Amino acid sequence: MSQKPLNIVILGASFSGVTVANNILNRVIEKLKSFEDAPTYQVILISPSTHVYWNICAPRALVSSNLITRDTSFIPIMPTFEEYPSEQFQFIQGTATSVDTSAKEVHISLITPVTTIHTSSAARSSHNVNALSSFPSQRLKGVRKSTGSKGRNICKIPYNALVYATGSSTSSPLLSLHGPHEETISALNSFQAKLKDAGSILIVGGGPSARSPITITLLSGHDRLLPNLPAKISKKAEKKLRALGVNVLHNIRLLAAKTAPDGQKTHCHLNNAVTVTSDLHILATGAVPNTGYFRPAPRGPVPTTGDKNPVLDEKGYITTDTDLRIWGAGDRIFATGDCAAYSRGCLGDVYDAVPVLVTNLTNDLVAYINRLRYQESSLALQRELNALVDARFSPNLRGSWLVPVTRFGGVGMVSGWRVPGWVVYLGKGRGWRLGRARETVGRGVHP
Repeated sequence: MSQKPLNIVILGASFSGVTVANNILNRVIEKLKSFEDAPTYQVILISPSTHVYWNICAPRALVSSNLITRDTSFIPIMPTFEEYPSEQFQFIQGTATSVDTSAKEVHISLITPVTTIHTSSAARSSHNVNALSSFPSQRLKGVRKSTGSKGRNICKIPYNALVYATGSSTSSPLLSLHGPHEETISALNSFQAKLKDAGSILIVGGGPSARSPITITLLSGHDRLLPNLPAKISKKAEKKLRALGVNVLHNIRLLAAKTAPDGQKTHCHLNNAVTVTSDLHILATGAVPNTGYFRPAPRGPVPTTGDKNPVLDEKGYITTDTDLRIWGAGDRIFATGDCAAYSRGCLGDVYDAVPVLVTNLTNDLVAYINRLRYQESSLALQRELNALVDARFSPNLRGSWLVPVTRFGGVGMVSGWRVPGWVVYLGKGRGWRLGRARETVGRGVHP
């Protein structure tokens, strides 16, 4: 058998990606080692950002860095995986440009040279990700480098198994990563500099509350706030916002926003033929999946075989079965987290899906190893394959939703039951779960 490791490639390194990587390294690879003469595996984690943005705290972090510091809300990925040798784990800072499932290759536009987490002791002690040392591409089996049409450095990485965990991005650069984390920090700094002198803020969609004397207007776009929650909770949230002096307008949507020539104000054109001028505006209208590296889904029924790339639904999300495998994409390819169609965009759907993915990925890799050990038609192979039992994802319809509205309260549900404001404060609003941030990134546990 080949002595070079086979690659398990994970695209995306936010909540979903780092959790999957932790589980594969700690559970899957350890199990595969128990097979005699089995190939070795290497996890390759790919992301445009070297840090996870703890955007759970974004509503407060965007107001002031004194409330939540940058080093608290941006958690470095590298220290999480320091314990693993480079033959077992590699991190690449880059963006997926395309995936060729026929050749089993991922094409990555590199943001920085391919790097390894193994740095000098000084770099490790300071967690200085800029001090990362480069390593030869030969350490990654079959890696090929080229220059793209726009002068970009393209890295072609072969995979034996592939996990899509690229997540989603909000319309506002304040609320999610849009590339390297430095870009989000820059957006936060710029917003806060303008906030000091702002007299009016327009929030499009759901978003954070603020205080007088600033005029704050919230456009819900629906007939009520928080349309995914019961109406009583929506009314309670609106009552709290109005008590803070927030103007709430329903069924009003933003059509276009144009910055004035002096760069000081923004003219917002609404669907009721009204133009509102504000000093600042925040787009909190939801998120779109980061799946731009796929071609559009074909019209007609979803194919089950032969399609070159995974199929997207009409909104751009990756379509999976309940086993989280991707229809028609080939062997050992999965999707999880906010980029997948099963997800409702909540953390519960991320962490509830990980055990399913890990179980089924393990089954697929064990099946691959057994096919190397036995002849395809042998009874021994069939016996081994029949022993593999897949897991199935089922969403928790009685999940928890905590929405801080005021400094010491908010609205929410836990296991389908409405909870008082003090529960929202203790469960989320008091510390925005920042105390669990390092553990969540470092160990892949639910925040």
